[in-house]
Amino acid sequence: MKTTLRTPSQLLADGLINAGDLQEISEVANHFAVGISPQIRSLITGAAPNDPIAAQFVPSTREMQWTPEELHDPIGDEAHSPTAGIVHRYPDRVLFKLTSTCPV
Repeated sequence: MKTTLRTPSQLLADGLINAGDLQEISEVANHFAVGISPQIRSLITGAAPNDPIAAQFVPSTREMQWTPEELHDPIGDEAHSPTAGIVHRYPDRVLFKLTSTCPV
């Protein structure tokens, strides 16, 4: 994963964001992890705003816009988490969250 793009500067150097957007994208990266693997990068073609794969992985300033309808815990895991990394929603099942970060 050494070649995974993880910083706004790397995104700029790779042509995924414009120089004029660097400061705003850096603000987004301060709140959310950035990670675009070589495999995902190879699927992105053309200008990032118009590419559907880029729209999923390249940070956007729209991620900083919050609405009152958004929930901190949208699927209700916290009420079923006796400790960090475990969700015990059903009596006969346990979900172990081995990591809290998506690899991409």
